[in-house]
Amino acid sequence: MTYAWPNKTVPEFTDDELADAIEHNETSRDLVTRDLVRDCTREWERRRGITA
Repeated sequence: MTYAWPNKTVPEFTDDELADAIEHNETSRDLVTRDLVRDCTREWERRRGITA
């Protein structure tokens, strides 16, 4: 089953959308998807003050 990415940029994702995107795609072999998951993870961490 293919994950339906929200139709917006990563900073516009809600916290739930970020969590879903990371959870459903973290093991993807597709390089573009992995880059998107990395961006989602960075945004999640930024919102929690883990990284700048």
